[in-house]
Amino acid sequence: MLRCVGLACYEIDAAIMRNAQSLVIHQDVSQLTLLVRFSLCTSDLCVVKGLFGLTDLENGSHACLLAATERVVRLFCCDDDDLVQHVRAVTELIDMDAASDEQLAGRLMRASGAFFPGAKQVLRDPTHATRRLLSRPFAAIPQIATIHSTLVTGLNAMPHTIQCSGVLGNVFSKHCSELDSHAVTGKRIKSLQMRHHRFDSAQKPACRMILYIKPVILTAIYAAVHRSLVLLAMMSDAADEVITLLRVLDTENFEMAEISLEIDSMLSRLKYLFLQEHVWDCGYTAYILEELKQPTAFLVRGQPKTLGGVPSRALLQECLGVMKTFVYLCSETVVAEFPVIDICSAFRIFDLSIKGRDRGAETAEHLPDTRDCAARLCQAFDVPLEPLLHEFWDHRRIAMHHAISHDCGSFAAWREAVYKTSARSGTADRHPSDHLRELLIRLGAWGGGTTSGVERQFAQKRTHITADRKTMDVELQRLEMKIVSDFDRCGPEDCGEQAFVKKRREQTHSAATLENREKIRQQALEDVEESMLVDQRVQAELHFQAAKQHKNKIQAYLDDAVLEDDVDPEMLPVIEDYLDRRSQVDRERTTRTARKHTLMATAPPAIGRRLVFVDNECLPLANPAGHSLTAAMHAAEFWVVPDPASPPVEVLWTAGLQGGCVVNAEYVQGRGIAFVYDCAIKTRRKIYICDRFVSAEPGLADVLTRSLAKSSSQWRVLSSWDEFAEASDRCCGPQIASHKRRWLEVVALTTPE
Repeated sequence: MLRCVGLACYEIDAAIMRNAQSLVIHQDVSQLTLLVRFSLCTSDLCVVKGLFGLTDLENGSHACLLAATERVVRLFCCDDDDLVQHVRAVTELIDMDAASDEQLAGRLMRASGAFFPGAKQVLRDPTHATRRLLSRPFAAIPQIATIHSTLVTGLNAMPHTIQCSGVLGNVFSKHCSELDSHAVTGKRIKSLQMRHHRFDSAQKPACRMILYIKPVILTAIYAAVHRSLVLLAMMSDAADEVITLLRVLDTENFEMAEISLEIDSMLSRLKYLFLQEHVWDCGYTAYILEELKQPTAFLVRGQPKTLGGVPSRALLQECLGVMKTFVYLCSETVVAEFPVIDICSAFRIFDLSIKGRDRGAETAEHLPDTRDCAARLCQAFDVPLEPLLHEFWDHRRIAMHHAISHDCGSFAAWREAVYKTSARSGTADRHPSDHLRELLIRLGAWGGGTTSGVERQFAQKRTHITADRKTMDVELQRLEMKIVSDFDRCGPEDCGEQAFVKKRREQTHSAATLENREKIRQQALEDVEESMLVDQRVQAELHFQAAKQHKNKIQAYLDDAVLEDDVDPEMLPVIEDYLDRRSQVDRERTTRTARKHTLMATAPPAIGRRLVFVDNECLPLANPAGHSLTAAMHAAEFWVVPDPASPPVEVLWTAGLQGGCVVNAEYVQGRGIAFVYDCAIKTRRKIYICDRFVSAEPGLADVLTRSLAKSSSQWRVLSSWDEFAEASDRCCGPQIASHKRRWLEVVALTTPE
């Protein structure tokens, strides 16, 4: 039954896939399982999203990801070559995490002659990028990093202590339920739970600490200073604004056309709160300032303490200065994570949301940007510009009217406008829409470009395929997850502190004025104190973001998203150097990955035609017929000895220096023991061989001499103790920091006197 229903679901999607005009791939990896989802749009502007499939991975390398993605597609197509070729041809966007191996796999997927040669862009997942708007600035500003670690994320912080202690959790819950006169009731609050691997999840315990600060203090007998609480409250306000953006992007249903405006709106709210200094008027900061007016008494080691009182103006301005630095770093991170020159950002010309209507695309200020974005889209999808602009302005008023009257999304409004003008042949002749339809197909398919659906699918997989069912065949898992994916469940969701958070967001959203992100970034830079900008950690973060922004410009050029007039001739040599360097890095990563997996491989080394040295005791047992034997120990690559774990010392040194396999006689016959040694002489090193060592160990000295004479040797022989001392001083002398000393780069062999 499971197999029949699952295959039927895949056949339905396969039939729809044959009509796809634009296809987007979303994929992610969890516990060596690759899960792939798709989003497609047909020629009649019908958008369909679903599960492509899942498969197990042998490892997490880019080569394995490439093979697994192709395997998922072919399983979905049931080895129908025509459908496979159609999927390859219409795939235009590959959405995956920003991890280096995944991004490398994405670049190789869209290379010439690769599996998805028509892909226009490899998208770094916007949901993960939004998390970095918090995590990177928080880590770069010392004052914020200290408070966040001490009060929220650290192992000794109260959220972790209360979460990991059942006793303290009950005490905390009891104190919360006793808040009768509190502005925010806490009868349902049980803990300050968070997930350390998701940075944004730290926002909830931080906000709860502000709303329930007295129970936290009463639970932990914890003395806190005003500055820490006020700054933590400001951090909570800032985090809530970023989380608002994260929640918009954390779904497969968000509008690609509205991302740019949502980001500008988030930065505008941060400007309103911190640059325009309205953070005192609403939200967590206003709440904690009100709470601090009522002192709370407690004991610390028998000493009476109080927490409360009105903070000084100097303290508030100091905290505000720190948050202005956060706004500036956040704006720089926005430019790096959400570049305005890529293809996805160009879809903003189709934005018909309330904020977009208020901004007005027809105004003289925005007309040049509209034309540039249209030109960028036309260049990427081979659509003529002037006819497209004519159709765009002709249909925009119809789409705007539909969006206002039906309160629908941007894509739905544009689709309805095209439907209306295409319903009759006479109307279609007066209002052509062929070129506009080409871009709307991409707008529909590219909408919801995030791996959030993949991660939700992983959560469903953990729920339905529990530990006692993991032995199920992978094909059955794939079919069951297809059924689960296509079954839409709905129901009310429980939200903690919903009323307070809703009121806070409404106040901020209604009061903030929407502004361009570049203007906000410039104002934030002007307002940041000079002492904050010269901080070493802040400077390092700014340099990192500047490098990432520059790389985004290069990538936009490579994606053919940059107009010809915008190309700087001086940038072309830089792009060539960047491509050369990236190719070199990719090759090195491929080599390292191959070497690592070769070392981890379980396949035993094959003797084949390699030279074999057989110890005299093993000759009767080894049956060496058919193998290339040698009496010269230094010339062999395999050494057959009675006990491979304790071979003769000459064999051990030869294998260790030159590399090779020490085996027993049974291994030669087919089954046995083998120890594989890496080649030590391929590692650059300097060595001095003392005369006393040569006299005391002539056999080992001969092994050394023969090994060092090989052409592959990277060892350089030193001639005297003085030369050894000089080389040692350069590598591990007292003038070198202890963590940079290279102790084994210079060695000497001698014997005790």
